[in-house]
Amino acid sequence: MSDWPILHLVTDDRREVAFVILACTPDEIPSFLRIVTDPLEIQRLPRGAMVQGRWYSGFPSLASIALQDRRRLGDLVGPSSEYWDWLMGWVQKRDADLLAAAVAACGGPASVEPPAPVAQIPEQQIPKTRWT
Repeated sequence: MSDWPILHLVTDDRREVAFVILACTPDEIPSFLRIVTDPLEIQRLPRGAMVQGRWYSGFPSLASIALQDRRRLGDLVGPSSEYWDWLMGWVQKRDADLLAAAVAACGGPASVEPPAPVAQIPEQQIPKTRWT
């Protein structure tokens, strides 16, 4: 857990936002995130709530309209770039832990070393290609 406030993911598609943001199902969303789709819940978000809208339907939904109304009041905040960096780090650690557990369950090593970087080809040795 972190010291960040709860991020409210306001959306018109619970499954899609869970998959796109965290590569999981809505039931697997951690406690520091909350998916909100109901316009009345959006109107009831507390002042100063951290909110990110994500839309997938291709047309305005009641949820998107409710969020626009709330944003006009100016009492919601968006997540900072530092928050997104922290969240993506959390996702990477979760994925690494899941991979390590799966490898260990199959009798493999507890940690897997990343592959060595591929040597770069000097630019003068790259053949010039002409596209026609």
